[in-house]
Amino acid sequence: MGRWRQSFERGHAASKLKDLGPAPNRRGTIVSFKPDEKIFGSAHFSPRTLYRMARSKAYLFRGVEIRWRCDPSLLKPEWEIPPEDMFKFPGGLLDFLRSSLGSARTVARPFFGQIQNRGDKGTVEWAVAWAPEIDPFVLLKEIIANLNAASANAIALIESAISLMSQRRDELQKSPALHALQLGIWSDKAKIPPEEVRRLGPLWLKYFET
Repeated sequence: MGRWRQSFERGHAASKLKDLGPAPNRRGTIVSFKPDEKIFGSAHFSPRTLYRMARSKAYLFRGVEIRWRCDPSLLKPEWEIPPEDMFKFPGGLLDFLRSSLGSARTVARPFFGQIQNRGDKGTVEWAVAWAPEIDPFVLLKEIIANLNAASANAIALIESAISLMSQRRDELQKSPALHALQLGIWSDKAKIPPEEVRRLGPLWLKYFET
């Protein structure tokens, strides 16, 4: 196993692939990034949101290990977030439930179930426990908070990208996504194939119609 490094800027390689020699462990790829202010503006990261999302990704992808580190000066005491932590749930949702319950008393052992959708189109999983000492909606609130944060961030990014693309159209001429952008923003939709109109209709109605 070896280590390799390469840098990218705005979708293009900024350096050649460099061999760094043997790898000291088997933890996988390390990705470091700095938001481009010309694209994202003044980016701000919320440690509380990142901590929640990292924890949720660890149980959604069972067996994945996520190591959390944050400058203590960025954390507020009321958040109850440690500067260092490790998330790993080999059993997925059931392990996450057990971790969230901690030492709380339960009426019965937590149980887990799953069902495969028809046509091999995904799986539905559930984990259930009855713990009288704990708010019955605490886990549901955390899951909803994660979904809301992810949705809000995605919408904000889309709106920011659309605004920048509208202001800097000339810079997009060499972009491989130019055709899609023209379909979505600057073309006469009457000339777009009907199947494309149906596929992109919800997005147009949300962002491009007045």
